[in-house]
Amino acid sequence: MRYVEKHFDAPVVIQHEQELTSVNLDEASLLKRKKTEALDGNSLYKEQIRSTEYIPHWKDLQAQMCQDQGGVCCYCGLKLQFPDTQHYSVEHVQPRSKFPELVGEYKNLLLSCHSSELERAQLKKTIHSKKERKNTLHCDEFKDNKELHYSPLQADCALHFSYKLNGEVKGRDEKAEEDIETLNLNCHSLKERRRKQMLAYSFLATNPQEMLDIDSLRAYRKEVEKRDANGNHGEFYFVIADLLDQLLPVV
Repeated sequence: MRYVEKHFDAPVVIQHEQELTSVNLDEASLLKRKKTEALDGNSLYKEQIRSTEYIPHWKDLQAQMCQDQGGVCCYCGLKLQFPDTQHYSVEHVQPRSKFPELVGEYKNLLLSCHSSELERAQLKKTIHSKKERKNTLHCDEFKDNKELHYSPLQADCALHFSYKLNGEVKGRDEKAEEDIETLNLNCHSLKERRRKQMLAYSFLATNPQEMLDIDSLRAYRKEVEKRDANGNHGEFYFVIADLLDQLLPVV
């Protein structure tokens, strides 16, 4: 997990807030309604927020969120296949079922990786137990309506998690461990994919002969954080960055 900086001054975000207000779907309007009626955040999202009839530039806002995140999942760091809607979902950090007033608010929205219908259908053929299939999911798709202790909207969120060469993510406190379980970040597929990504970096090996010197590690650490020409991060970039931080002396 890594902090996602929001850009509230971006034209598309300003336009989105105006569209929300114009149809009374902004936070202030929904809080007023909440006092006199039971709001269903799921219905509001599916029937109005996602509808171009209400929010004409909803897709543009998603493009802004993808740019904010550097093209990777807000939780695990997998590369987002944006704009293929089959492979990502709009994540409500504060669940829309519990906080319907935030259902369309940019400040509460991120993009998460998601399996496609075809992938789920194939999984159903190989894993017959619904519970076992559920355990292959992760991030927003596994989280459902649960709340997190730490989220990518918090500037210090990365400090609560660390990564191992076997692909495992560990929490640095009990709350972080709970979040890992809530998001199923140590499911087999994610652990294996992270492990394989790390194999591409031989200098992460424990063999001292293969270790880079400190200056080279620092230089590589800066490179890992950089975005490409399209503004995207590499897959699992913050995982590699954390492993490099573990090798560097504390200043």
